[in-house]
Amino acid sequence: IIVAGLDHFQLWYGWAFLLCVFLMVVNFSFLRQRTFPRLTTNRVTMPNKKQNTLQKHIPLTPKKIILGCVLTVFGYISMATFYLVSQWLTKYGSDVIHLNLVHARMLVSVYSVGSILGVIVTALLVERIIKPVWFMLFDTVVSLLALVALTLIPTWWVALISSFVIGCSAAGGVMQLGLTVMSNTFPRAKGRITGIYYTASGLASFTIPVFTAWISQIGIYEIMWFDVLIAGIGVLCSVVVLTLSREKKTIVA
Repeated sequence: IIVAGLDHFQLWYGWAFLLCVFLMVVNFSFLRQRTFPRLTTNRVTMPNKKQNTLQKHIPLTPKKIILGCVLTVFGYISMATFYLVSQWLTKYGSDVIHLNLVHARMLVSVYSVGSILGVIVTALLVERIIKPVWFMLFDTVVSLLALVALTLIPTWWVALISSFVIGCSAAGGVMQLGLTVMSNTFPRAKGRITGIYYTASGLASFTIPVFTAWISQIGIYEIMWFDVLIAGIGVLCSVVVLTLSREKKTIVA
C-alpha cells in the first residue's frame, strides 16, 4: 500500500526504506533498556506418575517414521505454497488479469492482511476448538480451492477474494501447525525435528524461485497451476497425517 501510494503521488521510492529504518530505530529505543527476566530456581515438581510417563522410552514405530517423513514433506509444501503466491501474485495480476500496477500490488497487500488475520484465528481456535491435525486439513483444502478459483477465473474480484483467503489459510500459520504435530509425534527430539522441518522449508525458499523461473519461460499462468499442484500435495499430506493419527494415537493433538 505504501509503495503504491508513493508511485501514485510520484514520490521518491526511498521513503519506504527510510520508514523501515525509522521503525527499527523506534524498536531499538524501546528494547535497549529491557532486560531478560531472572531465572528462577523454584521448579514445580511433577507427580511421580507423570515423571515416569515422560521419562519412559517411546518406541519408534514404522507408522511414526512414515508420519515423520510426510510431515517433513509438508514442511516443504507449506512453505512453497504461500511463498510462490507472495512472489508471483503481482506479476500474475498484471500479466494475466491485466490489472494496472497499483491494483496488482494491492493483491499482495490483501494477501498479507489475510495472513495476519489467519495467524490470529489459528492462535484462537487451535487446541481450544479444533485439533491441529484437523486444522491442517482445513487450511490446505481451503488454500487449494482458493488457488483453483484464482487460476480458473482470472478476474479482479475473484483474485481479490482468493488472495485474502490464501493469505488466511496458506500463510496463516499452517506451517507452524505441521511443526506442532511433528513435535508432538516425537516429543523426545523436538530440537532435532525442528531443524529437519525448517531445513525442508528452507529448501522450498531456495528451489521454488528456480522452478518458477523455468516455468515463467512458458507463461505466468502456468506458474499458478504449478502452485495448485503443490497445494494438492499439501492436502494429500494432511490426509495421510490425519489418517495415521486416527489409526493409532501417535500424536498428542
